[in-house]
Amino acid sequence: MKKLVVSRECTACGLCFGCFDFLKEGNDGKAVVENNGILPANVTMNKLQEVINNCPVNALKVENFEYVKSSGTKGVKELLGIMRKPLDYKLPSADFYKFNNVEIPIPYSPNEHRYIYKSYDSAVSAGLDEFNRIMYSQRVALIQQVVIKYKNDILLPYVRLENKKGNYYYGAINEAVTKMKAYVAEIEEKTGRKLALPKNFYDFKVREGKSQKDMFKLFETYAIDQGWASSIADGLDSLSEYRTWVDVDDTTEYVRKSHWFGDDTYEEEDRYCFKLRDVCRELAKDINFQCHLELDTMAENLVNGSVKYFFGELNKEWSEKVKLVENLIGKI
Repeated sequence: MKKLVVSRECTACGLCFGCFDFLKEGNDGKAVVENNGILPANVTMNKLQEVINNCPVNALKVENFEYVKSSGTKGVKELLGIMRKPLDYKLPSADFYKFNNVEIPIPYSPNEHRYIYKSYDSAVSAGLDEFNRIMYSQRVALIQQVVIKYKNDILLPYVRLENKKGNYYYGAINEAVTKMKAYVAEIEEKTGRKLALPKNFYDFKVREGKSQKDMFKLFETYAIDQGWASSIADGLDSLSEYRTWVDVDDTTEYVRKSHWFGDDTYEEEDRYCFKLRDVCRELAKDINFQCHLELDTMAENLVNGSVKYFFGELNKEWSEKVKLVENLIGKI
């Protein structure tokens, strides 16, 4: 059995990331190998050796590995003792699925930059009305869009089991398969005989169970439910409190004045317009903040519940497979 080791010399250059599914970037930027470095049985060693050779600081190397050092019957007993233990897991760090600000499009009004108002206050009032029309009145729909984007872009891999790269549960199943293959290979080496395993032995059939589906269904409902989005919107400032964010510009115009007696004259008058980019950006920032307050706690409860359920089901299958291996070996 082979194990890929990453030494302390790793400088986080990233050259090896993505070359294999099991070789990834760790939290500190350095290379880490899944499943404690145990290599899958089907790994292409020539390609792996190229990756090792390309490391600029020689931080990668392949070593022979055994779970237990004892040989023969004693070694098999020790190995079975290890296999009987449930698979360990750590709850995903909230940093992986925490809510990050979603870019909210800033609308443009054709009524901006029109110097038609005779006073500063009238321009502000008109700007606030226009802000309400183009964005503030749409705040509930905007919140729904933010939640849906967060769910699809960030949260989905942690609350739904899908057989594709990047899915948390798909990765966990692959690690379980790799580990089981490594255990079986070592048992066969110590017993000197091939185990007559079923063709589908390494298939783990754990899928979304009712509790997990109910949890995700609940979140999907949250993501589209107008009443729930309205409750988030309730945390926003009132429309009047955005008045101070309405930007106003002024200019001086010469206005023709007619008189009963005498010639017409031209007099200076101030004219004002409103600009809404600042107030719209402020609302977008506030929406993201309110979503952050609501979503982080909900997401953590949802992910932790899903992960605990998943590994409970996975360990049931793992235990059944270990019992099958024991039966095939026979009582020792």
